[in-house]
Amino acid sequence: MKKYFRAIKNIQVANIELVTPEGYTLKSYMITPQVVTSDAVILYLHGGGFCFKGSDAHVANAVKYAQGVGCKLLYVEYRLAHNHPYPTPENDCFLMYRYLIDNAETLDISAQKIIVAGDSAGGNLTLGVFYATCRQDLPKPAGLMLIYPVVDNLMQTQSMQVYVDTPMWNAKLNKAMWQTYLPNKEAVNLFEKNHVAVNLYAKFPKTYIESAQFDCLRDEALALADKLQQAGVDVTLNQTQGTMHGYDQVDCQISRDNIQKRIDWLVLL
Repeated sequence: MKKYFRAIKNIQVANIELVTPEGYTLKSYMITPQVVTSDAVILYLHGGGFCFKGSDAHVANAVKYAQGVGCKLLYVEYRLAHNHPYPTPENDCFLMYRYLIDNAETLDISAQKIIVAGDSAGGNLTLGVFYATCRQDLPKPAGLMLIYPVVDNLMQTQSMQVYVDTPMWNAKLNKAMWQTYLPNKEAVNLFEKNHVAVNLYAKFPKTYIESAQFDCLRDEALALADKLQQAGVDVTLNQTQGTMHGYDQVDCQISRDNIQKRIDWLVLL
């Protein structure tokens, strides 16, 4: 990850390491833009099907969020599902959320202004962090930003039936992801108990949900948005058009426009 950060100017990056209860050294990176105007902080959870490390595009987008808002951003290098299936990646992310709460004064951030954001599988980890705050009666995030998120493991939506061979991501890859992340019935049952079966919609903070048009995950994102809206949650839904999963990893006008929409939402929190 360090080589990606070194290529970006006008930011400072501090390494943060925590030892997990299992004795693993969990690495994260605190990004501080040159101009800080807010005491908010973004906890950013990258995508990659729970199985791949973040890319240079993930880092570049994370830096854009930090610079656009004028706040610090913590980029988490959580453990990956090949060797650490559910719930380990989610536990890693939640550990970093607790770190931000417990060290807010030292970090010069507000514990009441933690925004959790993630794309794809990182969107699912974002949901998991929020659900964990509810289970443990901890302060909720100030907002959730979900970019073409993985929502559940049911794979029953229309878009999941249609987009079986689309570039970047599709239903076939999605099935393989779940087989890796939830390798046995015990993991499936625990995940569904902690995610699919929960009914915490009314407790959600302000939430931004973005979908891609030609994406097998599209309809589960839209279904989540509908449930939140019915529960009275302040939801901003951005249904991008002419896009596929991971479209924002390419620098083009549609990517720039929608990244700016995300930043505009973050600024208003």
